[in-house]
Amino acid sequence: MGLWTTDLDLRFTTMAAGPGLNHQVAMSRAVIAQEGRKRFDLRYPQHPDVSAHLRARAGETVNWLMGWSGAIKACVAPLRGSDGEVVGVVGAAVDLSEVMEEERRRASSEQLLYAFLEQGPCAASILDPDDRVIFANQLFLDAVDASPEKAIGNREQALIPAGSTESPRRPDEWRSRSGDRTFRSRRLSVPGPSGAALTLHAASDVSEEIRLREQSENRRQRYRALIESTPGPLAIVDLHQCVEDVNKEFGRMLGLPQDQLGGLSLGRWVDPCSREPYDALWEALAGGQDVNTAQNLVFTDNSGKILLTRVVIRTLRNESGPMATAWVVESWGEPATQVARNTGPGLSALDGQVLERLAVGESNAEIAAALCLSRQGLDYRLKQLRQRLSAGSRGAIVARAYAEGLLSAADWPPQFRDRPDAGRRSAASEQAKSPRRLD
Repeated sequence: MGLWTTDLDLRFTTMAAGPGLNHQVAMSRAVIAQEGRKRFDLRYPQHPDVSAHLRARAGETVNWLMGWSGAIKACVAPLRGSDGEVVGVVGAAVDLSEVMEEERRRASSEQLLYAFLEQGPCAASILDPDDRVIFANQLFLDAVDASPEKAIGNREQALIPAGSTESPRRPDEWRSRSGDRTFRSRRLSVPGPSGAALTLHAASDVSEEIRLREQSENRRQRYRALIESTPGPLAIVDLHQCVEDVNKEFGRMLGLPQDQLGGLSLGRWVDPCSREPYDALWEALAGGQDVNTAQNLVFTDNSGKILLTRVVIRTLRNESGPMATAWVVESWGEPATQVARNTGPGLSALDGQVLERLAVGESNAEIAAALCLSRQGLDYRLKQLRQRLSAGSRGAIVARAYAEGLLSAADWPPQFRDRPDAGRRSAASEQAKSPRRLD
């Protein structure tokens, strides 16, 4: 701040100001040096500084901006003597350059903020301390289906559709008034011009994200349904031998809840006697080979019980190559039971005839009549076949019989083979055999 006085000829009589302000006032183009003293140049009355002082000498109080950048707020008034007569001019000035620079920066920031809010990707509004809208971009107006006249000055809560914030997903999500879009809000407190806190409300349109999330959830549910609908134990194992997913049957086979198997190495349950073929499978995968094979592997369940299994292992691929393996257990149990099931003892010739007739699709009544069996007798035979072949239905009995070599796809009508290896004939001998025909 600076203070000065002049006489009636506008010669400076006193000056009290800092260097910067003194320099800008005393070194103005309206100030000249005359007879060793500085004064305002009366030959230049149109200059704002001279004009203000002339008016003050005439009895007015004048306010104006002076200085090189117009950042000095100045005020001059008549200086009166003890008798009330004007004897000169008294002036005061304040340098507002820093304040004005701050105002320019603030205005620039506000312009940038409003430009971003207008052109940005979010539905945005600015609220006063009473939650009334003082700014809203077009995306926000579209979301709440309101004109600027309807939105500005009203409480935002009245604009957002009632009940639209009752989202089962997240409390910060709300639906547009049309109901076809969902927004996710973020609110920030920002200082206002008067120091009161304003609220910046930015809402992103997450409709596409939610749609993709729902699609992903639907795919996950379908995937889980597919996994669980597999009749036997199934495990998805990644290329590092870690279990990614299993169905309940696989967990039951190993004596563990299925949610405790994820992320564990499948090899921890492989018995040492099966380690060599098990490792050979992973070596083939590591070498880039696709695996599609059936193996007899011995596992040890969680209680230490030995299980002999018949497992089909297949490579699962995507566009970039192998991504995992599927392990489908066709049969499992104690080794003695499994050996008996796989080698065929316990199936009599009569059982074989029942299998043959099941395979051609005869009904229970037709099978009983052809084999001279009572209904109870046939039911007993079917029950024994289901138990021995680990099958739950007539179709499963036939499928298991083909899988274990008791029936051969090369025979028609189906022909029972009391030893599975009897079905492994050469192609030449199969072609030479004349097929039987059904009457």
